[in-house]
Amino acid sequence: MSEPKWVIRQKYGQMNYDRSELHTVQSDNLTAMERFVREIVGNCRDSKKDEKGKVVVRFDIVDLLGDEKMKFCDAGNLSELNDAYRMIKDDSNTKKYLQNFNPSDLKDPDKPLRILTISDSNTMGLIGQEKFTRNMEKGNRYLALCRSGGMTLSGDHSDQTGSWGYGKSVIWANSETKIAFFFSKLSDYWEEDGTSISMRLSGSAMLTDYLDENNKSKGGDIYFGHDDTEQTLSLWNDKAETKRSEFGINSFNVDETGTSIMIVGFVPDEEKQHDSNGIAKNIKEACEKFFWPAIIDEELEVNISCDGKDLQVQPETNKNFAPFFYLYKKMREDYEADIVTHLDVKGPTKLPFDAKIFLGVKKYENPPNDFLLINHIAKIRGNKMVIQYEEVKLPGLSSTGTIGIALAGDIISDYEKCDKKSQLLLDKFILMSEPISHHKWDPDAAKLKEVQGGYQITQINKKIRDEFKKIAVDFPEDHTHSGATLLSKLFHLGGSTGPPIRKGEIKYVNEISLEKTAIAGTSDCRFFHKVVLKLEPKNKWQVLENNRKPTHFSYEPSFFPVDESGKKIRSTEINELEFSITSIKKITTSSDGAIRTDIITPQSPLHLIGEVPGNDPTEYEVAFESKPIKKTVADMYHLRYNHKIQKAIDPEL
Repeated sequence: MSEPKWVIRQKYGQMNYDRSELHTVQSDNLTAMERFVREIVGNCRDSKKDEKGKVVVRFDIVDLLGDEKMKFCDAGNLSELNDAYRMIKDDSNTKKYLQNFNPSDLKDPDKPLRILTISDSNTMGLIGQEKFTRNMEKGNRYLALCRSGGMTLSGDHSDQTGSWGYGKSVIWANSETKIAFFFSKLSDYWEEDGTSISMRLSGSAMLTDYLDENNKSKGGDIYFGHDDTEQTLSLWNDKAETKRSEFGINSFNVDETGTSIMIVGFVPDEEKQHDSNGIAKNIKEACEKFFWPAIIDEELEVNISCDGKDLQVQPETNKNFAPFFYLYKKMREDYEADIVTHLDVKGPTKLPFDAKIFLGVKKYENPPNDFLLINHIAKIRGNKMVIQYEEVKLPGLSSTGTIGIALAGDIISDYEKCDKKSQLLLDKFILMSEPISHHKWDPDAAKLKEVQGGYQITQINKKIRDEFKKIAVDFPEDHTHSGATLLSKLFHLGGSTGPPIRKGEIKYVNEISLEKTAIAGTSDCRFFHKVVLKLEPKNKWQVLENNRKPTHFSYEPSFFPVDESGKKIRSTEINELEFSITSIKKITTSSDGAIRTDIITPQSPLHLIGEVPGNDPTEYEVAFESKPIKKTVADMYHLRYNHKIQKAIDPEL
């Protein structure tokens, strides 16, 4: 074979000038380091070799200077990328891609170069074939990580935790050089062109497409290895080990079977600047925040080192996560304990199951003032990563100290009262609802359309929240008026009404218009309705008394039967049909494009009081459902929807 090098190939077709697949998701309320750690550790855990041992993951940070840095750059043939860097920096179409990186710094021994290695053990390693073929086997971890750019092997932008799919782009997104090297010892030898492969070394630079000095199109996916005409092959066995040792990075290695990833010029993909010690602490915090379930169950161990100094990952001593840590241990010891509630959940018609979610709740009489996750529920499924810490608003009970853990899917499938098949289907179902960064169970996820499961995810989330609230406030289920305030009395909840909304201050769209759905196994049906309220910025709202801008608005819908001509009618049967709000989402888009979603508690079954926004565009998504009604009765009438929207100034302000 030829000597290893960076292989730059001609680009055919449309040029990719921005590498949008490397833009990390900004609407998930996660930091760049949290996204990075969740993706990396999740993939390491998914590559587990056997069920008995634990996966060990090690993060090592080294800052290279002087001869060590020059030796490293020579070993990685980094000078071969100089022309590509220069052309990208000089082109107006692409220069922003490397705007925070000066390629000449690689030649300066006095400019530090930060190297981050992530190594895992008791894992499969980068198994699978070297070359893309039409009939490739699933589970090819080598091509998925090292040779498929920022895409999944299926070519879409979907991702499943641990598949080295689209989410692996965090490796290059957090590198100023956009370079990563990979070294792996395989759990199973791979036969390739008559050679049994037990070790591999490869490199990948994710640059933008560019035009070279001769105005020829060049592809931005540049791979390090042996040039095999059409594809770039990795270094195998002894050659892989020799090249690995040339880098001079001791942590770029694995003891047994596993993989080591080496990121060149590691810089978190966010505006905030970090030194190496700060990065190490952020990695530790993210591991403790999201992976304590796997650590407790002794399925995961994480070690961190920064320039030779070790940091201990100990979620049981972290004040923000220790309460969840100990609640989880108690739940796992006894699922029949008083602190655990069993919730029954059902799947959609196209993916039926009858499964359970276990909700553990712990109340604190005097919670610490600096406990950041009070009144939050940690949501966890079979991968034993905390998917989300969902905050639950408890009106009038700001001093209440309550935490919850919701265990769903495969994580409780071995419990005797759970049907294993149904639990696995629930795990699959809620995974379908998770966005790329796996940060929530989203009823609007595109994949749910395959099984028409958005409503069921909404109900799962609602059931968890409602049970948590019930336990937290120690009230019966119906306590909708307990949170009435001076503000609510300005509206329809017991006082004089406020002035109406001026045309243009709020626009609304009916996303679901009184959709009738049969209830399986019964002669009943129910209606669904969803409205999106689009609010103008505060400066476009008309002033009220004393020349003051309104601070809040009130939205109250009504549903009523009409005859064929549209005239409202009275019917004892149909008027028994009751609607209630099932969810309210407040969606705010900031000036930099970041999207924040908050869950709002309604003031009564059919009443929303919201805040007038500041300068950022704001929407409220309000979903309703009716109580069950006989289909024979529902078919006899038409339903109509109306609403009243008002505005007011909070008298407490």
